[in-house]
Amino acid sequence: MFNQVDHDLAKEIAKGIGANQPTKKNNAAITETSPALSQENTNKSPETRKVAVLVDEGFNYNELKQIMVACEKQHVHLEFISKTFSPVNSAEGDQIEPHKSFANSHSVMYDALFIPGGQHIDMLSGYKEAKDFVNDTFAHAKPIGATNEALELLANTLVKNIAYTNDHTGEVYSNLGVVTVNDAHDLTQFNQAFIDAVAQHRHWMRENHDRKQA
Repeated sequence: MFNQVDHDLAKEIAKGIGANQPTKKNNAAITETSPALSQENTNKSPETRKVAVLVDEGFNYNELKQIMVACEKQHVHLEFISKTFSPVNSAEGDQIEPHKSFANSHSVMYDALFIPGGQHIDMLSGYKEAKDFVNDTFAHAKPIGATNEALELLANTLVKNIAYTNDHTGEVYSNLGVVTVNDAHDLTQFNQAFIDAVAQHRHWMRENHDRKQA
């Protein structure tokens, strides 16, 4: 069956499972195509999308609260991911409970990623799991949002291969589905840009960047 789709693919699959490799191509002739089968032509809406949020001790609750409110209005679901399931305290003293830990979550389970700023970035930057989560999200062309101090984490991941904001003007920068802002307290514009990126689902132009550089 796979040989009817692609001969080389079928050979690799056979090799992987220890089966006999097909000896000749048997590609089925394409008789017609349908634009409806393309993910690019699906309905571009943020509704029901699921966004992973990386947090640890000392995250900025004000930033997280703003994105929570904005996403709730658009019916976008957020899940908090941390090192453990223990409650996590913000720099302001507010507390949240993670839905998942790095041990039982993966970027493939989510449509996008958001990282709030705050003191927790020092800890997240030291976790291989956090950087892997960012790298996998980036490699699969999914939206990534980062505010203020969170840009420091991006600098240690594949995201460094594209342009994103590093100034202190508070201006929102959106490039290939990576939405960033630095030195901003009011995230109204950022939230809208990030939700717009989430609505696109995938940002395929990002695939032009080498995933293995980092």
